[in-house]
Amino acid sequence: SDHPLGGVRDRRRGLIVRQEGKSARFVAVIEPHLEAAMVKDVEAVSAEEIEVTLTAGRSHIISVTGLDGDGEPSVRMSEYTGSTLTHLESSH
Repeated sequence: SDHPLGGVRDRRRGLIVRQEGKSARFVAVIEPHLEAAMVKDVEAVSAEEIEVTLTAGRSHIISVTGLDGDGEPSVRMSEYTGSTLTHLESSH
């Protein structure tokens, strides 16, 4: 990793949002490639779920539950091509 060393300002992109409240969740989506971008868009669907849209047309729905003490923490990743579920992974 070369972060935070120089020469890569054009490759690093970030978004910072400020919120006020009694609790917060932080999510980081890291682009895994130095060449062409694979991540087209990231959207917070809810407090427990994000959707990562890839440039290849697929999308990943990543859900994290159980962080509020309402059960054991769990992560689930569903991959879709269009509206068709093509892959599913879960921590349980």
